[in-house]
Amino acid sequence: MATVASDRNDVGRRTRMQPAGGFTLIEVLVSLMLVAILASMVLTAVQGVTQTARIARTRSIIAIIDSALQEQFEAYKYRPLPVATPDLSTMPADGVSTFGYQLLPSEAARTRLIMMRDLQRMEMPDRISDIGVIQGGAMVMNRPAQITAIANPVVRDGNQLRRSAQRRQVMIDWYNGGKNVPSRFSGYYRRALPTWTPQHQGAECLYMILSSTFVGGAPAIQAIPPSNIGDTDGDGMPEILDGWGQPIAFIRWPSGYQLADSELSIDMSLPDDFDLFRSDFGFTVAGVDPPWSLRPLVLSAGRDGEFGVTLAPGTGAGVEVNFRYHAMSPAVLTPMTWPISPAAMGPEAEGRTGNYFFPDPYLRQVGAVVRPGTPIGLQSLRADNITNYQLATE
Repeated sequence: MATVASDRNDVGRRTRMQPAGGFTLIEVLVSLMLVAILASMVLTAVQGVTQTARIARTRSIIAIIDSALQEQFEAYKYRPLPVATPDLSTMPADGVSTFGYQLLPSEAARTRLIMMRDLQRMEMPDRISDIGVIQGGAMVMNRPAQITAIANPVVRDGNQLRRSAQRRQVMIDWYNGGKNVPSRFSGYYRRALPTWTPQHQGAECLYMILSSTFVGGAPAIQAIPPSNIGDTDGDGMPEILDGWGQPIAFIRWPSGYQLADSELSIDMSLPDDFDLFRSDFGFTVAGVDPPWSLRPLVLSAGRDGEFGVTLAPGTGAGVEVNFRYHAMSPAVLTPMTWPISPAAMGPEAEGRTGNYFFPDPYLRQVGAVVRPGTPIGLQSLRADNITNYQLATE
């Protein structure tokens, strides 16, 4: 019996001395660490794939927008205008002079240039004020450009320029009671809601432009995925969104997009596509920059949500400046005019008084206004931007 009891005691001691089953605390911590490392690797890979997909989608959307804009932009080179430049030589004889009235060729070319720029402003708006001003719960039209009359026109008799004894008015006014307003501009005007805010106005203008632009017989807006159309600011005006769900910006005339820190800046040596006769005052007036070629700029802020450029003309304090091109447009808009003086206009100043409205993408006569596209902040803010300029260089 003693032997049996001793054996039982030995078995109990051996049982107590054997280690218990399971993991130690150190083993658990090591395992958790390995799981965390693997999870972070998987998460990083997934995020990388997600970011790549967003970039690819954004580039695709910008390419669609750019294709529609460029087709419209190129068409302006051959676009007939709804108002013809008057040929004063066909006016009836005044009974005094023996020679007819005639516009100077340079002025006739400049008149067409003004009208073409204004047509782009009306049909390719990039902000609310291009269409009008919301006052009293309704949109008040920013009327088509008015070209000031020549009160005392210059006439040509052979090679000599003379002043007419009989004064005649020479004026071009697109508005004409609303009869000459471009149909697309009228469509934008009707669609503008009184709740429209300037927060994402470029993306909202893009939506309107693509809705009225047809590619292959269908509205270009149909090529934009529905998930990339939204109203992030809640003003009732749809916006085109990038891969991150942020509104895409649009600058029709990015005259400030001359980045010292980027190879994708504007080449100021390229001539203006719409001024073949070099009729802009910058070619003839000392101290004024001649125009250069401007292409519409479409850009996404990228992952960081920061554009790093000025999206609309403004003051150094960031206050947006909006312009009018007609004496009867809303007075809250700043008149965009050219000075009437021999120094600023040459011989075309003769016989003119009042304001000479002159749509100027380069903002050369409007004081200290920051041009659209001008870089602001650090270069890092622009490093992840995606633009149609990038697509054009690839």
